Amino acid sequence: MSRTGRVPGAAEAREVGPVRIAVSRSGGVAGMVRRAEVDTDGLDDPAPWLSLADRAVPLPEPPAPGRARDAFTWTIELGDHRAVLPDRAVTGPLRDLAERTLAHGRSPGR
Repeated sequence: MSRTGRVPGAAEAREVGPVRIAVSRSGGVAGMVRRAEVDTDGLDDPAPWLSLADRAVPLPEPPAPGRARDAFTWTIELGDHRAVLPDRAVTGPLRDLAERTLAHGRSPGR
């Protein structure tokens, strides 16, 4: 992440360094937790991840608490940025990034 809060583009990635993307989703009816992370430093082509991450920042502020029984709670980390959000606040590019990370990232500790 650059000092401006932006995730570097592909050309800037070599100058700024790797970006770690970590996602945790908890809750739902079963109360299960899914975690995954991607470190762009280990990717052959980090550009698609960096582009999506760039469109996902700045991370939103959590909305006022609402009543959503069995809803998911997301914890999303992009470099130095971190947010804990209810499912209804994870939209657009941030939702795409979070779901892609869970689908294609590795489990922490592996």
